[in-house]
Amino acid sequence: MQAEAQILVETDEQIGFTLRLEERVHHAHFTFVVGALAGHRLLAAMGASPEVIAIGGRFPRIMLGGSVTVILLFMINAAFRGAGDPAIAMRTLWLANGINIVLGPVLVFGVGPFPAMGVTGAAIATTIGRGIGVVYQVCALAAGRGHLAVRREHLRFDRAVQATILRLSGTGIFQILIATTSWVGLTVVVTGFGSLAVAGYGIATRIVMFALMPSFGMANAAATLVGQNLGAGRPERAEQAVWRASFYNLIFRRSVGRHVITVCDSVSCWIMGGERICEHLQERLGIGLGETTADNRFTLLPTVCLGCCDHAPAMMVAGELHSDLAPDKIDRELERYK
Repeated sequence: MQAEAQILVETDEQIGFTLRLEERVHHAHFTFVVGALAGHRLLAAMGASPEVIAIGGRFPRIMLGGSVTVILLFMINAAFRGAGDPAIAMRTLWLANGINIVLGPVLVFGVGPFPAMGVTGAAIATTIGRGIGVVYQVCALAAGRGHLAVRREHLRFDRAVQATILRLSGTGIFQILIATTSWVGLTVVVTGFGSLAVAGYGIATRIVMFALMPSFGMANAAATLVGQNLGAGRPERAEQAVWRASFYNLIFRRSVGRHVITVCDSVSCWIMGGERICEHLQERLGIGLGETTADNRFTLLPTVCLGCCDHAPAMMVAGELHSDLAPDKIDRELERYK
C-alpha cells in the first residue's frame, strides 16, 4: 500500500500533505500478534526441519513481531517521495540500514560485551535499525522539515481517506499477493531438498533482488513523477516521465549488437518448450546467453517475461514481439534483421 499512500499525497488536494497511517498501524498490530505468537509454527508449516526451527524459530517471531517498523518505514518514505522530499526518505534508509549493517555482525557473532545470538541477532539488529529509522521519520514529520507536517489534530480516524486507500490499493495488493505467494510456494518446494538447498535458494534470491535495485529505484522515481504531474494536471509530463524511465531502464552496461534478442525463460514459456527454443537460438547464432555474434549482428539475452503467456514461447527482437515460436519460425524471422 505504500504506492497508494504516495499517490494520495501526490494527487489528493484534500489530504493537503498530511499523513494518515492508522490503517497501516492496524495491519501492523495484526501481523505483530500472529508473528510473535506463531512465527515458529510458520516455519514448521513451510516444511522446516526441527533443527532449523530450534535454531531459527525466534527469527520470524522477532521479524514479524516488529513488522510495525517496516510497515511504517516504507509507508512514510512513500509519502515523503510523493510530497517531493526524496532526500528525507534516502537519509532514513541510510540511517536504518547503516545501523543494521553495523549492529548485525555484533549481535550475530557476539562482539565485545554482546553475546552471540546467531540468526536471532540478525532479526534484532534489523528491527532496531528500522525502528530508529521510523523515529527519525516521525521527528522529521513533527518538525515539518519538508513539505509534510503532522500535527496532533491530524492524528485521527478519517474514514474517507481509509476508503480511498482501500479502493486504490485493492488491485495492487492482489498483484503483490500473487508474486509473494509464488515465492512462498517455491520456498516450500525447495524445502523438500533439505536445509542446504533452502540456504542456497535464499542467497540466490537476495543476489537477484540486489541486481534489480536500479530498476526498483527507477520505478519509484517514475511513480513519484507520474503522481506529481497528474496531481498538477499535466498528464503529458507524466507520460514523458514513464518514457524517460523506460529509456534509462533499457540502457545496457556494455556494448551490444545491432539487434538485441530477448528470449523469455519464464515458467509459461518453459512449459511450452522455451528451453528448446533457447537452445536452438544459441545453436543458430553460435553464441551463448549474454553474448554477441562475431559480426555484431545479434546479442542474445534472457528475460523473465514478455507478457504474452497465452502465446508462449516468445522472444523479442529489436523491440518486436514474436510468439508461438518454433525452430523453423525463428530461422525465418531472424532473416529479416540484417
